[in-house]
Amino acid sequence: MTCVLLCAAVVPAQAKQLVREVASSEYSLSGTVADPDGNPLNNAQVQLLDGEKAARSTRTDANGRFKLDALAQSSVVIRVRRLGFDPRTMTVQITSHDHVGNVFVKLEPHAAKLERVRIEDDDSTDDAPAIRLMGFYQRERTNSFGHYVDPDAIAKMHAQYPSQALRDIPGILIKPSGRIGNIVRLRECGVPGESPENTGPLVWIDGVRMPGAELDEAILGADIAAIEVYSSFAGIPAQYFDRSAVCGTILVWTKSK
Repeated sequence: MTCVLLCAAVVPAQAKQLVREVASSEYSLSGTVADPDGNPLNNAQVQLLDGEKAARSTRTDANGRFKLDALAQSSVVIRVRRLGFDPRTMTVQITSHDHVGNVFVKLEPHAAKLERVRIEDDDSTDDAPAIRLMGFYQRERTNSFGHYVDPDAIAKMHAQYPSQALRDIPGILIKPSGRIGNIVRLRECGVPGESPENTGPLVWIDGVRMPGAELDEAILGADIAAIEVYSSFAGIPAQYFDRSAVCGTILVWTKSK
């Protein structure tokens, strides 16, 4: 009986020692993401890379901080991305005796560029806006799934930011942005495991898809001719249907130049 009890006591002790050894062999990386002036950037994506693929991903908090735990190696490669900034990839060596590393990542601003558009003057400038907006007007008349802000309404608003033209649309939530203008979100819409503020509508500008773009950061209010908002997949024109747009789609049409 004595031997049985002693053996039973040794096994848990050995198991605990093994757990401690495994835990001590893991590494942890914390860091801060900031702009060139040192201001912290919230909601920046931090990916742990395995070759060219992202093995894990996290986002920075309101103070620009992030943390990656349970790293198997002391040398890791991370990629940091944030809308409006150039992405940055860097290798980090964790050399401290406690296996805890810390890194400061500075991102440089990046101006979003649209594809080049060729415009030809054919002496029909009076008809140009109507031609550009033919699809918009047709959907406004026949598609009850969308919400529409037409050129007359846009002209009356004198909106500085595009988001200001959407305030009267039901189900739209407009909140101040920490950078430019506001962020536009659909009420009670989000992705499991993500903050609702991280998932916004997919923005298209003159038929050009702008993944991850915030509406007010992508275009100025003075350049907008009309806007369409689709709260769900229902009614979205086939050419603008995208399965990643789980929290709505916004089609923006600009004024003719």
